[in-house]
Amino acid sequence: MPNAIHDLKRLGYLIDTPACRMLEYDPFDASIKKFIGEPLEMDCNSDKLSPFTYTEGFRIKINDDPKLLQHYNVSLDSLACCVHEVTRVSQNLTNFDESCDNKYTTSECYAICNGASKEVATDGALVVCSRNESKSGPFYKNVHYFFHEDKIRDKIARHMERIKSHETLPLNFILMGVDSTSRQNIRRFLPETFKFLSDDPSSMDFMGYNKVADNTDVNISPVIMGNRAEDLMRFKLECYKKQKSNHDSCPLIWKNFSARGYATVYAEDAPSMGLFHFNKIGFVQPPADFYARPYMLLSEKEIGNPKANNNHYCYGLQSTTEVVYEQILRALNNLSDKVPVFGYFWSATYTHDSNREAAPLDYPTLRFLKQFTQSSHRNNTILLFFSDHGLRFGDIRSTYLGALEERLPFATLLFPPWFKDEFPETWRNLLVNQRRLTNNYDIHCTLLDILHGAYNTSLNLKTPYGLGQSLFLEIPTNRTCESIGIPWHYCACQSSSPTSIGASEVQQAAAILTQTINKLIENYPVCAPLTLKEIISAREYQNHQNFGQGTVKKKIWKVEDIHSDNRDCTSI
Repeated sequence: MPNAIHDLKRLGYLIDTPACRMLEYDPFDASIKKFIGEPLEMDCNSDKLSPFTYTEGFRIKINDDPKLLQHYNVSLDSLACCVHEVTRVSQNLTNFDESCDNKYTTSECYAICNGASKEVATDGALVVCSRNESKSGPFYKNVHYFFHEDKIRDKIARHMERIKSHETLPLNFILMGVDSTSRQNIRRFLPETFKFLSDDPSSMDFMGYNKVADNTDVNISPVIMGNRAEDLMRFKLECYKKQKSNHDSCPLIWKNFSARGYATVYAEDAPSMGLFHFNKIGFVQPPADFYARPYMLLSEKEIGNPKANNNHYCYGLQSTTEVVYEQILRALNNLSDKVPVFGYFWSATYTHDSNREAAPLDYPTLRFLKQFTQSSHRNNTILLFFSDHGLRFGDIRSTYLGALEERLPFATLLFPPWFKDEFPETWRNLLVNQRRLTNNYDIHCTLLDILHGAYNTSLNLKTPYGLGQSLFLEIPTNRTCESIGIPWHYCACQSSSPTSIGASEVQQAAAILTQTINKLIENYPVCAPLTLKEIISAREYQNHQNFGQGTVKKKIWKVEDIHSDNRDCTSI
């Protein structure tokens, strides 16, 4: 029935402070179970093949495993492989076109065969293998990624001086983001990953991490630039003055890390959906020392399969997310013994459009985390595994819990095992903050502490607008959404209960809503005035806010869904 009221399986509260209560509930609660769907099955390497080409250092070699040669029905004598070096096309900040961040060139063919190899001078290369004298075309393609040190020689020299003078060495910092993924959906479809992180004694799960705005742009820019979400939406930022402006002048946090000698890396798995590229130009010049976009564009074109909406699930024998994970490990393996590394990595292909499509990422993510934690990098790296928001569309959004988890992305910090013993007060604060209201601005402030190596005594730096607080400091219990820049609409600190759609307050709220919409469209002649047909559901909210000695509970009636007899007004 449209007006049926489901009883939630309440498990208590994730956050329970005088100013904020966040509901804890079963991720498979009856009210949302039918909208979750079955896990997507996707295997980019169902035959469990090893790559036909691989890298050693900066060289590309052919895998001469007899089983692999048999699979491809080829011998080393009948084989012709070409290596094409890939170079991003350079343009000038004073003279560029709108496709400046989508242009790259591939070199002429460098042939490798009969055990030969090719040393690659660029950070990316395409390999194409065919059978000699065959007209059937290539039987194998792959794109390989590299991290050449030439461009960061000055940073390496600076780091060597630090080592000689016995300075405290900076920690690497890795931002690993997965688009549109709530903490609840990690529990649903990445259960092994969630368990691994939960069991790690050096990880911090920020259960009250609340987004500050709607989509990716306005939730990630506060993290990496410290700006207010509203400034981005209103084009108030200098580097966002126009929708078609380039973003080279944006105050990206890794520029600060670069100035302190960090090698910087930027990679996204879905080029068309990039943070600075969806309906935008992107960058005229590379925004980081190592910028994966040209090679991701090439991968999309040459080895992308099968298609997932506007993107590809696989790049060759790997999922697009696995390619990103591999780049994290390669960056750390190749660079971190010579220079500290700051990396911004983002995966959107699997998770952007559906909760269930996250399922194929559980094993690759678990494997990546195991590789990372078992490596030497664990001892000198802080890793943030996080998202921008939960799923923003689909039928689950019509439910109360679906709307709630859309506001609550996941955010987990993974620290070196020695961190808690070296900085016990900071560790105590982090433990407390796991169950406090936190947001994007807090992560930015924490990055500022990490930038300055302020682990023991936080510098308590703020964003340019005074928002946020380092997670190395204890978050106060009187913190409200309003006080830290989270609009009421996105605030998850709200106790609520379903209420009868026949209640007089609900009828009045629906009437006011209809009148308000009609007021908004009255200047559009093609839009017919709306009349209320049906109220589907309603909830009564109690917004907890701390004032002086007591807590005021403000009742807010929210009509969650109404139907109208009139046609859609599509011209607004």
